[in-house]
Amino acid sequence: MVKEMNEIEMLNYIYQNSKIGIINIDNIKEEIKNKNLQKSLKTQQNNYFEICNEATDLLFSAGKEREEVSSITKVMTY
Repeated sequence: MVKEMNEIEMLNYIYQNSKIGIINIDNIKEEIKNKNLQKSLKTQQNNYFEICNEATDLLFSAGKEREEVSSITKVMTY
């Protein structure tokens, strides 16, 4: 039971951190003028989307719900 709980907590942690990465890239992408950097950020954001979706799928397959990023955490990322 403890091992299962640790895995669920880790999946939620991965989900939340990848979600923050997506949000943060959205927050800065309009400010980036360098085309190479824009391309790199888009690639990184797509990677975060994949990680986020995989963590979600693993949580759901374990019969668990994902824990969304709190509003306070979102505000702190600005």
